[in-house]
Amino acid sequence: MPLNAQKAMVDGWVSGRVAAFRAKQDAWLAGHGEYFQGLATHSAAPADGADAAPDRLDAHPEDRPHDWATFLGAPPPVVLPPAMPAAITFNVYEGPLGWGWEMVAEFLYAGVRYRKVWNTGLESWRDADWFEVAEVAP
Repeated sequence: MPLNAQKAMVDGWVSGRVAAFRAKQDAWLAGHGEYFQGLATHSAAPADGADAAPDRLDAHPEDRPHDWATFLGAPPPVVLPPAMPAAITFNVYEGPLGWGWEMVAEFLYAGVRYRKVWNTGLESWRDADWFEVAEVAP
């Protein structure tokens, strides 16, 4: 599958779920006083057009007790498929214009990591179309 086809596939996958995730985050905010912060759903991002099972739904940030499984199961429920074309992360921020969150999708293509960001909040500059992520050696 060509790179542009992979990007388009992930765009379509996310676009079909973004409204549900936004509604879910609004409900979470109302019930918990903050947006849900979700670590990457996958330990290794899906690669080269192959879907991969999200294997980190029980992971949560050290400073927050809730994981993806808790978030997804809370009303209104959202169901992730058993395999996904990209890893998803939710980043929460408080910026000059207030609170918001980003949905970040990542996949690998020919060994290169690609990322796209969908912002929900007043800081529209946080939206980012697909870009290559430079890997940093430890």
